[in-house]
Amino acid sequence: MDYHHIRNRVFEPLRHRYSRDDSILYALSVGLGTDPLDERQLRFVYERDQLAFPTMAVVLGYPGFWAKEPDTGIDWVRLVHAEQRLWIHEPTPAEGEVVGRTR
Repeated sequence: MDYHHIRNRVFEPLRHRYSRDDSILYALSVGLGTDPLDERQLRFVYERDQLAFPTMAVVLGYPGFWAKEPDTGIDWVRLVHAEQRLWIHEPTPAEGEVVGRTR
């Protein structure tokens, strides 16, 4: 693996539009809504006052498994995920667009 090649790899920003239905499906997929009396969970799985679960932005902004591409020189079978960040500045709306910037 060529560290400098990987470090300088350019990723174009990834724009992804998502709907209210996408937000509900994501929330259900991570286990929200299992307790129909928990109002904190209902904000993510019911249309009234709906929000998107914040970590959904990570999935929507993901550029795909680029480390498996031949030009990386990475032995992807031995790859260990070391770091990932998500800055949340405000509640995530139930529908909208995210821009993923990978570096």
